[in-house]
Amino acid sequence: MNDRIQYFQESGALLIEILLEKLDLFETPYVLSDVENALKRNPSSAVIVDLKSVITIDSSGIGFLIAVRNSLLKQNIPLLVVCASDTVLQIFHLTKVQQLIPVFLSKEEAFASLVK
Repeated sequence: MNDRIQYFQESGALLIEILLEKLDLFETPYVLSDVENALKRNPSSAVIVDLKSVITIDSSGIGFLIAVRNSLLKQNIPLLVVCASDTVLQIFHLTKVQQLIPVFLSKEEAFASLVK
Protein backbone atom coordinates (compact mmCIF):
# COMPACT_ATOMS: atom_id res chain seq x y z
CA MET A 1 0.00 0.00 0.00
CA ASN A 2 1.11 3.52 -0.70
CA ASP A 3 -0.26 6.99 -1.35
CA ARG A 4 -1.81 5.90 -4.68
CA ILE A 5 -3.72 2.76 -3.71
CA GLN A 6 -4.72 0.67 -0.74
CA TYR A 7 -6.10 -2.83 -0.95
CA PHE A 8 -7.52 -5.58 1.21
CA GLN A 9 -9.53 -8.76 1.02
CA GLU A 10 -13.22 -8.48 1.75
CA SER A 11 -15.86 -11.19 1.31
CA GLY A 12 -13.56 -13.22 -0.95
CA ALA A 13 -12.82 -10.32 -3.28
CA LEU A 14 -9.79 -8.07 -3.53
CA LEU A 15 -10.93 -4.48 -2.99
CA ILE A 16 -8.50 -1.93 -4.45
CA GLU A 17 -9.13 1.69 -3.56
CA ILE A 18 -7.56 4.32 -5.81
CA LEU A 19 -6.59 7.20 -3.52
CA LEU A 20 -5.81 9.77 -6.21
CA GLU A 21 -8.13 12.54 -7.41
CA LYS A 22 -6.80 12.27 -10.97
CA LEU A 23 -6.30 9.06 -12.89
CA ASP A 24 -4.38 10.49 -15.81
CA LEU A 25 -1.37 10.07 -18.07
CA PHE A 26 1.04 11.05 -15.31
CA GLU A 27 -0.27 8.76 -12.57
CA THR A 28 -1.67 5.78 -14.48
CA PRO A 29 1.63 3.91 -15.08
CA TYR A 30 2.41 3.97 -11.35
CA VAL A 31 -1.13 2.96 -10.40
CA LEU A 32 -1.07 0.09 -12.91
CA SER A 33 2.20 -1.18 -11.45
CA ASP A 34 0.82 -0.92 -7.91
CA VAL A 35 -2.36 -2.77 -8.88
CA GLU A 36 -0.46 -5.51 -10.72
CA ASN A 37 1.65 -6.06 -7.59
CA ALA A 38 -1.46 -6.18 -5.41
CA LEU A 39 -3.02 -8.75 -7.73
CA LYS A 40 0.09 -10.94 -7.62
CA ARG A 41 0.21 -10.88 -3.82
CA ASN A 42 -3.53 -11.40 -3.27
CA PRO A 43 -5.15 -14.00 -5.50
CA SER A 44 -8.93 -13.57 -5.38
CA SER A 45 -12.10 -14.80 -7.00
CA ALA A 46 -13.09 -11.21 -7.93
CA VAL A 47 -11.54 -7.74 -7.99
CA ILE A 48 -13.31 -4.49 -7.20
CA VAL A 49 -11.60 -1.21 -8.07
CA ASP A 50 -13.03 1.63 -6.03
CA LEU A 51 -12.62 5.03 -7.66
CA LYS A 52 -14.29 6.92 -4.81
CA SER A 53 -11.49 9.51 -4.64
CA VAL A 54 -11.14 9.93 -8.41
CA ILE A 55 -12.81 13.07 -9.73
CA THR A 56 -11.17 13.18 -13.17
CA ILE A 57 -10.06 10.44 -15.55
CA ASP A 58 -8.54 10.59 -19.01
CA SER A 59 -7.97 8.00 -21.74
CA SER A 60 -4.95 6.63 -19.85
CA GLY A 61 -7.17 5.94 -16.85
CA ILE A 62 -9.72 4.20 -19.07
CA GLY A 63 -6.85 2.23 -20.62
CA PHE A 64 -5.69 1.23 -17.14
CA LEU A 65 -9.11 -0.21 -16.30
CA ILE A 66 -9.28 -2.11 -19.58
CA ALA A 67 -5.74 -3.47 -19.11
CA VAL A 68 -6.65 -4.75 -15.64
CA ARG A 69 -9.89 -6.22 -16.97
CA ASN A 70 -8.09 -8.01 -19.82
CA SER A 71 -5.48 -9.43 -17.47
CA LEU A 72 -8.14 -10.73 -15.07
CA LEU A 73 -10.31 -12.04 -17.90
CA LYS A 74 -7.52 -14.46 -18.88
CA GLN A 75 -7.87 -15.95 -15.38
CA ASN A 76 -11.69 -15.91 -15.36
CA ILE A 77 -11.70 -13.31 -12.58
CA PRO A 78 -14.36 -10.61 -12.81
CA LEU A 79 -13.47 -6.93 -12.47
CA LEU A 80 -16.03 -4.54 -11.04
CA VAL A 81 -15.65 -0.79 -10.66
CA VAL A 82 -17.18 1.45 -8.02
CA CYS A 83 -17.57 5.09 -8.97
CA ALA A 84 -19.85 7.85 -7.71
CA SER A 85 -18.29 10.88 -9.44
CA ASP A 86 -20.73 12.33 -11.97
CA THR A 87 -17.83 13.53 -14.11
CA VAL A 88 -16.17 10.12 -14.23
CA LEU A 89 -19.51 8.37 -14.79
CA GLN A 90 -20.20 10.69 -17.72
CA ILE A 91 -16.82 9.79 -19.24
CA PHE A 92 -17.61 6.10 -18.71
CA HIS A 93 -20.91 6.64 -20.51
CA LEU A 94 -19.27 8.45 -23.44
CA THR A 95 -16.57 5.78 -23.81
CA LYS A 96 -19.01 2.90 -23.18
CA VAL A 97 -16.82 1.46 -20.42
CA GLN A 98 -19.91 -0.16 -18.86
CA GLN A 99 -20.15 -2.46 -21.87
CA LEU A 100 -16.83 -4.02 -20.82
CA ILE A 101 -16.75 -3.51 -17.06
CA PRO A 102 -19.69 -3.47 -14.63
CA VAL A 103 -19.82 -0.10 -12.84
CA PHE A 104 -21.58 0.38 -9.50
CA LEU A 105 -22.31 3.45 -7.39
CA SER A 106 -21.27 1.79 -4.11
CA LYS A 107 -19.11 -1.04 -2.77
CA GLU A 108 -22.23 -2.62 -1.31
CA GLU A 109 -23.86 -2.84 -4.73
CA ALA A 110 -20.69 -4.33 -6.23
CA PHE A 111 -20.38 -6.97 -3.49
CA ALA A 112 -24.09 -7.78 -3.79
CA SER A 113 -23.68 -8.43 -7.51
CA LEU A 114 -21.03 -11.05 -6.76
CA VAL A 115 -23.44 -13.02 -4.58
CA LYS A 116 -26.06 -13.37 -7.32
